[in-house]
Amino acid sequence: MKSFHLTIDSLALSAQNPSDITVYLEKKIPSYLTRVSGKNVIISYSGQRDSICYIHCDILNRDDNVLNDEKSDVLAIIPVNATKKYIFHKPASIYKDLKSTDFTSIRIVLTDRDNVPLKHLAHIIYELEFIM
Repeated sequence: MKSFHLTIDSLALSAQNPSDITVYLEKKIPSYLTRVSGKNVIISYSGQRDSICYIHCDILNRDDNVLNDEKSDVLAIIPVNATKKYIFHKPASIYKDLKSTDFTSIRIVLTDRDNVPLKHLAHIIYELEFIM
């Protein structure tokens, strides 16, 4: 099976707000790669932590992705340990359909359960895997 891995580092992007980043790609991903999964995420906190983190991704097909009986762009849900400053999480390998392979940017937003962007984040690293 052909796949493509993309690692996104919020520090390398000089993101003012690591909870809301946009990555601009030089080239489009190959059109035969139609699904994506969050393989790994590392989150470093600079302060207070929420108990759960939702990773939203704008390239998902919302019509085929449902959360709590509503169309959603949530790629993964991460439980957060309130005592740890760093979190390494490997979400379940759930591949979600892309809305299109015709994109040159990816926006990722981390929110709490009330859909409010997370605060007190210092650094985030994502690994996404695209497959056929």
